[in-house]
Amino acid sequence: DKSKNFYPEKFDIFQIHDGRDGCAPPLKVNIQSGGQLRLFADYKTGPGEKCERNVIKSSGLGLTQIKRDGTEYKLNILLNFNGKSGFDVDVFINDKLEVSGKYSPPKGNNYVQSKYFYFKHGVYSKNIFDYEMKSKISMKKVR
Repeated sequence: DKSKNFYPEKFDIFQIHDGRDGCAPPLKVNIQSGGQLRLFADYKTGPGEKCERNVIKSSGLGLTQIKRDGTEYKLNILLNFNGKSGFDVDVFINDKLEVSGKYSPPKGNNYVQSKYFYFKHGVYSKNIFDYEMKSKISMKKVR
């Protein structure tokens, strides 16, 4: 079905990395082929691709359908770090809460604990497609 609102290319729009080699990072904010937001994360449990997949506790798919017809969207991501390698995340489109999630790696020798995080913002997709992205990034510490 190649309907007007279906795009085969899924892509990530925002990621949080912690320097791990292999496995998905602690957070990927993904746009599904139907246009809805979804959160992904893995726990790293050993070298290479030793991982627990899709571990973020999430509220599911967002309701807003992101279209690729020139429509502009305001994306806000609110992160609350707990100081113990985990965080809560709320993702808003046009000031409306779309998805929420919690990344909290279990304690124990099998689980790699993040020591630092860095953010990546942009379009990351396996398949190349035309797009235009304009972004303004602002970060502020909220107490």
